[in-house]
Amino acid sequence: NTSIGSTTAEVQTYFGSENFTNVNQQRNFRFISNANYTTGISTFITDLPHDLSVGSLVETINVKSANNSTGLGNSGYNGTFRVTGITSARGFTVGMSTDPGSFTTTDILTRDTTLPHFKRKNYKNTYYIQDSEEVQEYISGTQDGIYYLTVLNSSISPTVSPFTGEKFTQPIKFLFPQVNRDNPVADPDASRSHALSRTIGETTINDVRKSLTKEALDTFLLDQGVGIGVTNIITSAGIKTDGNKIPVDHFQYPLSKVHTIFTETDHGLNGISSVSIASSGAGYGTGGGTEEVYFNAQLVSSADLGVPLAAGGAVGIGSTTGVSATAKVTVDKNSGGITNLVVMNAGSAFGVGNTMYVAGITTHKSNVGTGLSPAKVIITRVNNNVGDVIRISGIRSDSYSQYNDIYRIQSIAVGAAKSFSVIG
Repeated sequence: NTSIGSTTAEVQTYFGSENFTNVNQQRNFRFISNANYTTGISTFITDLPHDLSVGSLVETINVKSANNSTGLGNSGYNGTFRVTGITSARGFTVGMSTDPGSFTTTDILTRDTTLPHFKRKNYKNTYYIQDSEEVQEYISGTQDGIYYLTVLNSSISPTVSPFTGEKFTQPIKFLFPQVNRDNPVADPDASRSHALSRTIGETTINDVRKSLTKEALDTFLLDQGVGIGVTNIITSAGIKTDGNKIPVDHFQYPLSKVHTIFTETDHGLNGISSVSIASSGAGYGTGGGTEEVYFNAQLVSSADLGVPLAAGGAVGIGSTTGVSATAKVTVDKNSGGITNLVVMNAGSAFGVGNTMYVAGITTHKSNVGTGLSPAKVIITRVNNNVGDVIRISGIRSDSYSQYNDIYRIQSIAVGAAKSFSVIG
Protein backbone atom coordinates (compact mmCIF):
# COMPACT_ATOMS: atom_id res chain seq x y z
CA ASN A 1 0.00 0.00 0.00
CA THR A 2 2.87 2.38 -0.78
CA SER A 3 1.49 5.88 -0.98
CA ILE A 4 4.53 8.12 -1.37
CA GLY A 5 7.81 7.90 -3.25
CA SER A 6 10.81 6.27 -1.61
CA THR A 7 13.03 9.22 -2.54
CA THR A 8 12.60 12.97 -2.99
CA ALA A 9 13.44 12.54 -6.68
CA GLU A 10 10.45 10.23 -7.09
CA VAL A 11 8.14 12.64 -5.25
CA GLN A 12 9.34 15.37 -7.60
CA THR A 13 7.94 13.41 -10.56
CA TYR A 14 4.50 14.34 -9.20
CA PHE A 15 3.91 17.78 -10.73
CA GLY A 16 7.54 18.58 -9.92
CA SER A 17 10.83 18.96 -11.75
CA GLU A 18 11.87 15.31 -12.11
CA ASN A 19 11.07 12.78 -14.85
CA PHE A 20 10.18 9.09 -14.53
CA THR A 21 13.15 6.72 -14.50
CA ASN A 22 11.36 3.37 -14.10
CA VAL A 23 7.88 1.83 -14.25
CA ASN A 24 7.67 1.32 -10.48
CA GLN A 25 7.50 5.02 -9.68
CA GLN A 26 4.36 6.86 -8.58
CA ARG A 27 2.45 3.62 -8.14
CA ASN A 28 0.04 4.79 -5.46
CA PHE A 29 0.63 8.40 -4.49
CA ARG A 30 -1.90 9.53 -1.85
CA PHE A 31 -1.06 13.05 -0.66
CA ILE A 32 -3.11 15.02 1.87
CA SER A 33 -3.58 18.71 1.11
CA ASN A 34 -5.75 19.80 4.05
CA ALA A 35 -7.47 18.63 7.23
CA ASN A 36 -9.84 20.07 9.80
CA TYR A 37 -11.47 18.95 13.05
CA THR A 38 -15.03 19.47 14.34
CA THR A 39 -16.35 17.80 17.50
CA GLY A 40 -15.06 14.26 17.23
CA ILE A 41 -14.75 14.17 13.42
CA SER A 42 -11.72 14.97 11.29
CA THR A 43 -12.11 15.68 7.59
CA PHE A 44 -9.15 15.10 5.25
CA ILE A 45 -8.83 16.63 1.78
CA THR A 46 -6.55 14.84 -0.69
CA ASP A 47 -4.58 16.11 -3.68
CA LEU A 48 -6.47 13.88 -6.10
CA PRO A 49 -9.56 11.64 -5.72
CA HIS A 50 -8.93 9.24 -2.83
CA ASP A 51 -10.93 6.18 -4.08
CA LEU A 52 -11.87 5.23 -0.52
CA SER A 53 -15.13 3.77 0.75
CA VAL A 54 -16.84 3.87 4.13
CA GLY A 55 -15.34 1.16 6.35
CA SER A 56 -11.85 1.27 4.80
CA LEU A 57 -8.98 1.33 7.31
CA VAL A 58 -6.49 4.14 6.58
CA GLU A 59 -3.26 5.33 8.12
CA THR A 60 -2.43 9.04 7.99
CA ILE A 61 1.26 9.98 8.09
CA ASN A 62 3.39 13.16 8.35
CA VAL A 63 0.40 15.43 8.95
CA LYS A 64 1.52 18.48 10.92
CA SER A 65 -0.79 20.63 13.00
CA ALA A 66 -0.78 23.19 15.79
CA ASN A 67 -0.65 20.44 18.43
CA ASN A 68 1.80 18.23 16.51
CA SER A 69 4.26 20.56 14.80
CA THR A 70 6.72 17.78 13.86
CA GLY A 71 4.16 15.37 12.37
CA LEU A 72 4.83 12.71 15.01
CA GLY A 73 3.17 9.36 14.33
CA ASN A 74 0.03 8.35 16.26
CA SER A 75 -0.46 11.92 17.36
CA GLY A 76 -2.65 14.78 16.18
CA TYR A 77 -4.06 13.97 12.77
CA ASN A 78 -1.69 10.99 12.41
CA GLY A 79 -2.89 7.49 13.19
CA THR A 80 -4.93 4.55 11.93
CA PHE A 81 -8.65 5.14 11.48
CA ARG A 82 -11.81 3.70 9.94
CA VAL A 83 -13.35 5.88 7.26
CA THR A 84 -16.74 6.98 8.57
CA GLY A 85 -17.88 9.14 5.66
CA ILE A 86 -17.13 10.32 2.15
CA THR A 87 -17.70 14.07 1.75
CA SER A 88 -16.48 14.39 -1.84
CA ALA A 89 -14.22 12.75 -4.39
CA ARG A 90 -11.29 14.29 -2.50
CA GLY A 91 -12.70 14.35 1.03
CA PHE A 92 -13.24 11.70 3.71
CA THR A 93 -13.96 11.72 7.44
CA VAL A 94 -12.73 9.67 10.39
CA GLY A 95 -13.59 9.61 14.07
CA MET A 96 -11.11 11.44 16.31
CA SER A 97 -11.51 12.16 20.03
CA THR A 98 -8.94 14.94 20.45
CA ASP A 99 -8.60 18.21 18.54
CA PRO A 100 -5.22 18.14 16.72
CA GLY A 101 -5.26 21.91 16.15
CA SER A 102 -5.15 23.72 12.82
CA PHE A 103 -3.58 21.92 9.85
CA THR A 104 -0.10 23.07 8.81
CA THR A 105 -0.32 23.94 5.11
CA THR A 106 2.35 22.56 2.77
CA ASP A 107 1.53 24.45 -0.40
CA ILE A 108 4.94 25.81 -1.42
CA LEU A 109 7.90 24.47 -3.34
CA THR A 110 9.14 21.78 -0.95
CA ARG A 111 7.96 18.42 -2.31
CA ASP A 112 9.76 15.56 -0.61
CA THR A 113 9.19 12.36 1.38
CA THR A 114 7.98 14.34 4.41
CA LEU A 115 4.72 15.34 2.69
CA PRO A 116 1.50 14.38 4.52
CA HIS A 117 -0.12 11.33 2.97
CA PHE A 118 -2.34 8.36 3.75
CA LYS A 119 -2.29 4.62 3.18
CA ARG A 120 -5.23 2.27 2.82
CA LYS A 121 -4.48 -0.52 5.30
CA ASN A 122 -7.40 -2.81 4.46
CA TYR A 123 -10.86 -2.88 2.95
CA LYS A 124 -14.18 -3.03 4.72
CA ASN A 125 -14.66 -6.61 3.45
CA THR A 126 -12.34 -9.61 3.35
CA TYR A 127 -11.72 -11.56 0.14
CA TYR A 128 -9.94 -14.79 -0.64
CA ILE A 129 -8.81 -16.65 -3.76
CA GLN A 130 -10.90 -19.80 -4.11
CA ASP A 131 -9.14 -21.00 -7.26
CA SER A 132 -6.48 -19.86 -9.73
CA GLU A 133 -5.61 -20.79 -13.28
CA GLU A 134 -2.35 -19.88 -15.01
CA VAL A 135 -3.00 -18.28 -18.39
CA GLN A 136 0.60 -17.23 -19.04
CA GLU A 137 3.67 -18.32 -17.09
CA TYR A 138 5.70 -15.67 -15.29
CA ILE A 139 9.31 -15.55 -16.49
CA SER A 140 11.53 -13.11 -14.61
CA GLY A 141 12.87 -10.37 -16.87
CA THR A 142 11.04 -11.79 -19.90
CA GLN A 143 7.27 -11.77 -19.52
CA ASP A 144 4.53 -11.06 -17.02
CA GLY A 145 2.53 -13.87 -15.51
CA ILE A 146 -1.21 -13.84 -16.22
CA TYR A 147 -3.57 -15.68 -13.88
CA TYR A 148 -7.34 -16.18 -13.82
CA LEU A 149 -8.45 -15.85 -10.20
CA THR A 150 -11.78 -16.90 -8.71
CA VAL A 151 -12.30 -14.52 -5.78
CA LEU A 152 -15.02 -14.77 -3.13
CA ASN A 153 -16.15 -12.56 -0.26
CA SER A 154 -15.88 -13.92 3.29
CA SER A 155 -17.64 -11.04 5.06
CA ILE A 156 -21.27 -12.20 5.00
CA SER A 157 -22.76 -11.41 8.42
CA PRO A 158 -25.99 -12.55 10.12
CA THR A 159 -28.60 -9.90 10.85
CA VAL A 160 -29.69 -11.44 14.19
CA SER A 161 -28.10 -10.26 17.44
CA PRO A 162 -25.70 -11.21 19.02
CA PHE A 163 -24.11 -12.70 15.89
CA THR A 164 -23.96 -9.56 13.70
CA GLY A 165 -20.22 -9.27 14.24
CA GLU A 166 -19.52 -12.72 12.79
CA LYS A 167 -18.42 -13.04 9.16
CA PHE A 168 -18.77 -16.03 6.85
CA THR A 169 -17.91 -16.89 3.27
CA GLN A 170 -20.26 -16.88 0.33
CA PRO A 171 -21.69 -20.40 -0.28
CA ILE A 172 -19.18 -22.12 -2.56
CA LYS A 173 -21.73 -24.77 -3.57
CA PHE A 174 -23.39 -22.07 -5.71
CA LEU A 175 -20.12 -21.08 -7.41
CA PHE A 176 -21.50 -21.89 -10.86
CA PRO A 177 -24.91 -20.40 -11.73
CA GLN A 178 -27.55 -22.97 -12.61
CA VAL A 179 -28.77 -22.77 -16.20
CA ASN A 180 -32.40 -22.57 -17.20
CA ARG A 181 -32.39 -24.52 -20.48
CA ASP A 182 -35.62 -22.93 -21.64
CA ASN A 183 -34.36 -19.39 -20.96
CA PRO A 184 -30.53 -19.46 -20.93
CA VAL A 185 -28.70 -16.32 -19.80
CA ALA A 186 -25.16 -15.78 -21.09
CA ASP A 187 -24.27 -13.12 -18.50
CA PRO A 188 -26.26 -13.69 -15.29
CA ASP A 189 -26.83 -10.89 -12.79
CA ALA A 190 -25.03 -10.78 -9.46
CA SER A 191 -26.49 -12.89 -6.67
CA ARG A 192 -27.24 -11.66 -3.14
CA SER A 193 -25.61 -13.69 -0.39
CA HIS A 194 -26.92 -13.69 3.16
CA ALA A 195 -26.24 -15.58 6.37
CA LEU A 196 -29.06 -17.77 7.67
CA SER A 197 -30.42 -17.09 11.14
CA ARG A 198 -31.46 -20.66 11.91
CA THR A 199 -27.94 -22.09 11.57
CA ILE A 200 -25.03 -19.80 12.45
CA GLY A 201 -22.31 -20.19 9.85
CA GLU A 202 -24.56 -21.26 6.98
CA THR A 203 -24.95 -18.91 4.01
CA THR A 204 -27.08 -19.01 0.89
CA ILE A 205 -28.03 -16.84 -2.08
CA ASN A 206 -31.29 -15.38 -3.33
CA ASP A 207 -31.31 -17.12 -6.73
CA VAL A 208 -29.22 -20.11 -7.82
CA ARG A 209 -29.34 -18.84 -11.42
CA LYS A 210 -27.35 -15.76 -10.49
CA SER A 211 -23.58 -15.23 -10.27
CA LEU A 212 -21.73 -15.56 -6.97
CA THR A 213 -18.45 -14.26 -8.39
CA LYS A 214 -20.10 -11.20 -9.98
CA GLU A 215 -21.48 -10.34 -6.55
CA ALA A 216 -17.98 -10.60 -5.06
CA LEU A 217 -16.56 -8.46 -7.88
CA ASP A 218 -19.21 -5.76 -7.41
CA THR A 219 -18.45 -5.64 -3.68
CA PHE A 220 -14.71 -5.48 -4.33
CA LEU A 221 -15.10 -2.62 -6.82
CA LEU A 222 -17.15 -0.74 -4.23
CA ASP A 223 -14.42 -1.28 -1.63
CA GLN A 224 -11.82 -0.11 -4.16
CA GLY A 225 -13.69 3.12 -4.77
CA VAL A 226 -14.06 2.27 -8.46
CA GLY A 227 -16.95 4.18 -9.93
CA ILE A 228 -19.35 6.55 -8.17
CA GLY A 229 -22.29 5.88 -5.89
CA VAL A 230 -25.69 6.53 -7.50
CA THR A 231 -28.30 8.21 -5.30
CA ASN A 232 -31.17 8.54 -7.78
CA ILE A 233 -32.17 7.91 -11.40
CA ILE A 234 -34.93 9.80 -13.18
CA THR A 235 -36.14 8.16 -16.38
CA SER A 236 -37.99 9.76 -19.27
CA ALA A 237 -40.63 7.92 -21.28
CA GLY A 238 -39.39 5.12 -23.53
CA ILE A 239 -39.24 5.75 -27.27
CA LYS A 240 -40.08 3.16 -29.93
CA THR A 241 -38.50 3.11 -33.37
CA ASP A 242 -41.58 4.83 -34.83
CA GLY A 243 -41.06 7.76 -32.47
CA ASN A 244 -44.07 7.11 -30.22
CA LYS A 245 -43.51 7.28 -26.46
CA ILE A 246 -44.13 4.22 -24.30
CA PRO A 247 -45.81 4.79 -20.92
CA VAL A 248 -43.66 3.87 -17.94
CA ASP A 249 -46.04 1.12 -16.82
CA HIS A 250 -46.29 -0.48 -20.28
CA PHE A 251 -44.88 -4.02 -20.65
CA GLN A 252 -42.58 -2.89 -23.48
CA TYR A 253 -41.09 -0.05 -21.44
CA PRO A 254 -38.26 0.78 -21.79
CA LEU A 255 -37.07 -0.09 -25.30
CA SER A 256 -35.08 3.12 -25.45
CA LYS A 257 -34.83 5.76 -22.73
CA VAL A 258 -33.02 8.78 -21.39
CA HIS A 259 -31.97 8.79 -17.73
CA THR A 260 -30.66 11.53 -15.48
CA ILE A 261 -28.24 9.95 -13.03
CA PHE A 262 -27.49 11.59 -9.68
CA THR A 263 -24.24 10.69 -7.93
CA GLU A 264 -23.13 10.63 -4.31
CA THR A 265 -19.94 12.62 -4.95
CA ASP A 266 -18.50 14.68 -7.79
CA HIS A 267 -18.56 12.48 -10.89
CA GLY A 268 -15.26 13.71 -12.40
CA LEU A 269 -16.73 14.08 -15.91
CA ASN A 270 -15.86 17.00 -18.19
CA GLY A 271 -12.91 18.10 -16.08
CA ILE A 272 -10.49 20.83 -17.11
CA SER A 273 -7.93 19.95 -19.76
CA SER A 274 -6.31 23.37 -20.33
CA VAL A 275 -6.71 27.02 -19.38
CA SER A 276 -5.37 30.41 -20.40
CA ILE A 277 -4.43 33.17 -17.95
CA ALA A 278 -6.64 36.17 -18.68
CA SER A 279 -5.27 38.25 -15.81
CA SER A 280 -2.22 37.42 -13.66
CA GLY A 281 -3.54 39.31 -10.65
CA ALA A 282 -1.24 40.38 -7.83
CA GLY A 283 -0.53 39.81 -4.15
CA TYR A 284 -0.01 36.04 -4.18
CA GLY A 285 2.86 34.38 -2.32
CA THR A 286 4.93 35.62 0.59
CA GLY A 287 6.28 38.71 -1.16
CA GLY A 288 9.82 37.60 -0.38
CA GLY A 289 11.34 38.70 -3.68
CA THR A 290 11.79 35.22 -5.16
CA GLU A 291 9.67 33.21 -7.57
CA GLU A 292 7.49 30.69 -5.70
CA VAL A 293 5.56 27.56 -6.71
CA TYR A 294 2.34 26.54 -4.95
CA PHE A 295 0.44 23.27 -5.20
CA ASN A 296 -3.29 22.65 -4.80
CA ALA A 297 -4.34 26.20 -5.56
CA GLN A 298 -8.11 26.23 -5.95
CA LEU A 299 -9.82 27.29 -9.16
CA VAL A 300 -13.11 28.81 -7.98
CA SER A 301 -16.02 30.73 -9.48
CA SER A 302 -16.68 34.40 -8.79
CA ALA A 303 -19.43 33.38 -6.35
CA ASP A 304 -17.08 31.16 -4.33
CA LEU A 305 -14.37 33.80 -4.43
CA GLY A 306 -16.74 36.53 -3.34
CA VAL A 307 -15.73 38.80 -6.19
CA PRO A 308 -18.73 40.28 -8.04
CA LEU A 309 -18.57 40.14 -11.82
CA ALA A 310 -18.80 43.45 -13.64
CA ALA A 311 -21.44 43.72 -16.36
CA GLY A 312 -20.25 41.68 -19.31
CA GLY A 313 -17.31 40.38 -17.31
CA ALA A 314 -18.26 36.72 -17.59
CA VAL A 315 -16.61 34.89 -20.47
CA GLY A 316 -18.28 32.17 -22.54
CA ILE A 317 -20.84 30.27 -20.51
CA GLY A 318 -20.70 32.78 -17.66
CA SER A 319 -20.78 32.45 -13.89
CA THR A 320 -22.05 28.84 -13.86
CA THR A 321 -18.89 26.76 -13.63
CA GLY A 322 -17.63 23.33 -12.71
CA VAL A 323 -16.19 22.55 -9.28
CA SER A 324 -13.27 21.01 -7.37
CA ALA A 325 -10.42 21.85 -9.78
CA THR A 326 -6.95 22.52 -8.39
CA ALA A 327 -3.68 23.63 -9.95
CA LYS A 328 0.03 24.08 -9.49
CA VAL A 329 0.81 27.79 -9.91
CA THR A 330 3.98 29.84 -10.27
CA VAL A 331 4.00 33.22 -8.51
CA ASP A 332 5.97 36.17 -9.87
CA LYS A 333 8.66 37.50 -7.50
CA ASN A 334 7.79 41.16 -8.11
CA SER A 335 4.03 41.75 -8.12
CA GLY A 336 2.92 38.34 -6.86
CA GLY A 337 0.97 37.61 -10.04
CA ILE A 338 0.32 34.13 -11.45
CA THR A 339 2.71 33.53 -14.36
CA ASN A 340 2.10 29.82 -15.00
CA LEU A 341 -0.62 27.31 -14.13
CA VAL A 342 -0.78 23.51 -14.48
CA VAL A 343 -4.03 21.70 -13.73
CA MET A 344 -3.64 19.07 -10.98
CA ASN A 345 -7.18 17.87 -10.28
CA ALA A 346 -9.41 18.41 -13.32
CA GLY A 347 -12.62 18.69 -11.26
CA SER A 348 -16.13 18.10 -12.65
CA ALA A 349 -18.70 19.65 -14.99
CA PHE A 350 -16.71 22.46 -16.57
CA GLY A 351 -17.44 24.16 -19.87
CA VAL A 352 -15.20 25.89 -22.38
CA GLY A 353 -15.26 29.59 -21.59
CA ASN A 354 -15.82 29.25 -17.84
CA THR A 355 -14.16 32.06 -15.89
CA MET A 356 -12.26 30.86 -12.82
CA TYR A 357 -10.17 32.60 -10.16
CA VAL A 358 -7.09 31.39 -8.26
CA ALA A 359 -7.58 31.04 -4.49
CA GLY A 360 -6.50 28.98 -1.49
CA ILE A 361 -2.78 29.86 -1.37
CA THR A 362 -0.66 32.31 0.62
CA THR A 363 -1.23 35.99 -0.16
CA HIS A 364 0.39 39.29 0.83
CA LYS A 365 -0.11 42.99 0.26
CA SER A 366 0.97 43.61 -3.32
CA ASN A 367 3.82 46.05 -3.95
CA VAL A 368 1.85 47.47 -6.87
CA GLY A 369 -1.57 47.71 -5.26
CA THR A 370 -3.51 47.87 -2.04
CA GLY A 371 -3.99 44.14 -1.61
CA LEU A 372 -4.81 40.90 -3.39
CA SER A 373 -6.01 41.16 -6.97
CA PRO A 374 -7.34 37.69 -7.90
CA ALA A 375 -5.87 36.06 -10.99
CA LYS A 376 -8.45 35.15 -13.62
CA VAL A 377 -8.21 32.14 -15.94
CA ILE A 378 -10.41 31.01 -18.81
CA ILE A 379 -11.17 27.34 -19.49
CA THR A 380 -10.01 26.66 -23.06
CA ARG A 381 -10.55 22.89 -23.22
CA VAL A 382 -12.33 20.20 -21.19
CA ASN A 383 -12.00 16.43 -21.15
CA ASN A 384 -15.21 15.84 -23.08
CA ASN A 385 -16.87 12.68 -21.72
CA VAL A 386 -20.03 12.97 -23.79
CA GLY A 387 -20.31 9.76 -25.81
CA ASP A 388 -18.39 7.67 -23.26
CA VAL A 389 -19.97 4.42 -22.08
CA ILE A 390 -20.74 3.71 -18.42
CA ARG A 391 -22.10 0.67 -16.59
CA ILE A 392 -24.57 0.74 -13.71
CA SER A 393 -24.40 -2.23 -11.35
CA GLY A 394 -25.30 -3.16 -7.81
CA ILE A 395 -29.01 -2.22 -7.89
CA ARG A 396 -30.58 -5.11 -6.00
CA SER A 397 -34.25 -4.24 -5.95
CA ASP A 398 -36.23 -6.48 -8.30
CA SER A 399 -38.35 -3.45 -9.24
CA TYR A 400 -35.33 -1.47 -10.44
CA SER A 401 -32.78 -4.14 -11.38
CA GLN A 402 -33.39 -3.33 -15.07
CA TYR A 403 -31.16 -0.30 -14.50
CA ASN A 404 -28.15 -2.62 -14.19
CA ASP A 405 -27.03 -2.09 -17.76
CA ILE A 406 -24.65 -0.23 -20.07
CA TYR A 407 -25.38 3.36 -21.16
CA ARG A 408 -23.85 6.09 -23.28
CA ILE A 409 -23.39 9.57 -21.78
CA GLN A 410 -25.67 12.01 -23.59
CA SER A 411 -25.01 15.32 -21.80
CA ILE A 412 -23.20 16.86 -18.82
CA ALA A 413 -24.57 20.23 -17.77
CA VAL A 414 -22.02 22.86 -16.79
CA GLY A 415 -21.95 23.14 -12.99
CA ALA A 416 -23.84 19.85 -12.50
CA ALA A 417 -21.03 18.05 -10.70
CA LYS A 418 -23.33 15.37 -9.29
CA SER A 419 -25.61 14.60 -12.22
CA PHE A 420 -25.48 13.76 -15.92
CA SER A 421 -27.75 12.27 -18.58
CA VAL A 422 -27.36 8.97 -20.39
CA ILE A 423 -29.19 7.11 -23.12
CA GLY A 424 -29.53 3.38 -23.49
